[in-house]
Amino acid sequence: MSHSHNMESETKPSTIEGTNGLASRGLELEAFSSTLSLDGSDIMSRRVFNVWGEPGIGKTTFIKAFRDSELMENKKTLLLYPTEGESIETIEEFIAACAETVRYPSNPAKEEIIQEKLENVQRGKVNPILSDDSILIARSSIATNKKPYVNKAAAASVGRTEFEREDLEVNIGLGENKADNHAEGFLDALPLQSLGTDVIFLILGRMEDIAIGVKDWLRDYVIPAASKGPYRRNLSIIIESESPINHHQLDESWGEWETATHDFRLYPLSEDAVYELGLEAKIDPGVARFAYTQSLGYPQIAVETIQRARRGELNEDIKKQSLELLENFDESERIKIASCCLPQNLYPEEMDAIYGKGNGSAAFTWLRSLKSLPISEVDNGKTYRIDDNFRWVILENFRDNPTFKSIRTQWSPYGRITRNAPSKTARAKLIMLSGLNWLSQTLCRDLFGDQAAKVEEFIANKKGYFVTKDERYRINEYLRKDLGKVAGILHPVGSDSIHEKAAGMWSRRKKEIQEKIDDTERASKVVNEEIHKLTRKQIETNAHLRVMKKKSASAKVPNPESGHRGTLIALLFVLSFAAFATGMLFTYPANFISAVGGLIALLTALGLIPSWRNSKTYGKIELSSTTGIPITGNLELTRKIRDREIALEELKNQQNDLRKELSYSYVEDTEV
Repeated sequence: MSHSHNMESETKPSTIEGTNGLASRGLELEAFSSTLSLDGSDIMSRRVFNVWGEPGIGKTTFIKAFRDSELMENKKTLLLYPTEGESIETIEEFIAACAETVRYPSNPAKEEIIQEKLENVQRGKVNPILSDDSILIARSSIATNKKPYVNKAAAASVGRTEFEREDLEVNIGLGENKADNHAEGFLDALPLQSLGTDVIFLILGRMEDIAIGVKDWLRDYVIPAASKGPYRRNLSIIIESESPINHHQLDESWGEWETATHDFRLYPLSEDAVYELGLEAKIDPGVARFAYTQSLGYPQIAVETIQRARRGELNEDIKKQSLELLENFDESERIKIASCCLPQNLYPEEMDAIYGKGNGSAAFTWLRSLKSLPISEVDNGKTYRIDDNFRWVILENFRDNPTFKSIRTQWSPYGRITRNAPSKTARAKLIMLSGLNWLSQTLCRDLFGDQAAKVEEFIANKKGYFVTKDERYRINEYLRKDLGKVAGILHPVGSDSIHEKAAGMWSRRKKEIQEKIDDTERASKVVNEEIHKLTRKQIETNAHLRVMKKKSASAKVPNPESGHRGTLIALLFVLSFAAFATGMLFTYPANFISAVGGLIALLTALGLIPSWRNSKTYGKIELSSTTGIPITGNLELTRKIRDREIALEELKNQQNDLRKELSYSYVEDTEV
């Protein structure tokens, strides 16, 4: 289960770094550091830390600031930053990049030693493309950043033809042994906690810069080896992204560390933070406060505004003229003018976000009638802009007015959306979709009918605004809350009906899913009972077979050879009788010879009688020939039990799939 950090930004920045316009975040760095296991990890420690937020919020700079912070200088910590350079396509490139970016703030002398070890690991491995140990890896088409290629020799070795499947991508990967060796070699180059290194941070930055094969290697080989065994290390991974970790692509899963992840959201800077940043730059306090309204706390825009003031582009020359102009209006009109100074650009169709549903157009028409205001047309009259010098003066004059403060609070979500989705057309579509939770291709077609293709095309072309998982789409978290607020004010035509339709469809679908879950649970219970009965019967049959086997130890069966021996004895008796009878009819010596012959026959017959009796029965009963029915029945019971176990497993899989579908509700569902 991911852990979330929902701290609003309260940062008090201290510096402006160069010309890239990114401010430091002292309080947030402290909060982030407190979530890390800086003194060593154990089996319960978090291992993967996801710094996330909208584009331009300063994630990369924040992670660099953490890496370079004084806190790291006081900890026995090794940091590796392999994604600081170009994208990484192979494991060798990954290890080489780690070697190039070794940092050990508390003991720089160790850096060269660790770097040399990593370089030796990288140089000591064969090219996986030419290796006999290479294997073909098939990856589903849902994978991102695909770069398919096929090693012809490896393909031929498994009988692969030139036929290609569109739903599969074939990559060359390291064989099992070499992948293990790479992982072990990589980890073996890193210091142990027992040698004085409390934690190793692998800072990966944007996962999009890492090839899928390298991600797979990290998940399937490095993480298991780092978690246990002789290569166990106190390794933690820091990444940056634009969404919570449970919304990431499937190819960015973390295997054994899937439940050891932590989300840390980076928010825009607070108003006080931007204000103090401006004061440190020695600009007018009013302009410093205007820098926040202009930027809404996004660091780069805030610093750009401050730098403009330092260059003299925003000054007090117009201040007196602007205040005199306001004297010609009553209080409500002044507030209306001040409200129109909040956005950088005025879009007539969207001014309801400032004044409420149905009031924006009238307010804009009135504003345009004021010839004295410095308003200019932009984008062929589609957009209008009030001069920034006039804006900052007016906004500063009304910043403490309660009515104006209420309007500014209502406008802020719209301002953030405008910043994050600059295209008015894109904003309109996002607001229309804002009431939907997860959107699948099937749901899209059911909801939008003939317009479904356009919606799908918009999602495909604006991937930065959406997350994708299990072939479903969802507006990114950094947009969702603000879009919901703006949609509640603007109520664009059709958005309410789309939400209501989706809610009705979800209500029915959820009921169907629950009924199927109940059915599978009942079926599982029946199958479990059948398995129990069959198992009990099998136990009884086995006991019966053991009894029969025991009895067979004394049981005898006729010997077919004993019949022949009995016939021979009978013939000998007849012969001896005949010899004695014949001898009585003759005189000596014939009678003597007959008597001797009869005596021999009689004695032979008598000698054969004991062996004939012993050979009449022989051996133990062979169960296979005399008890075939019990044995066959037992085999049949085994087969039935196995069939029921397979059926039970299928029912469990169905239940898991159904429960998983419940987590992808069409609209926000607090019951799920």
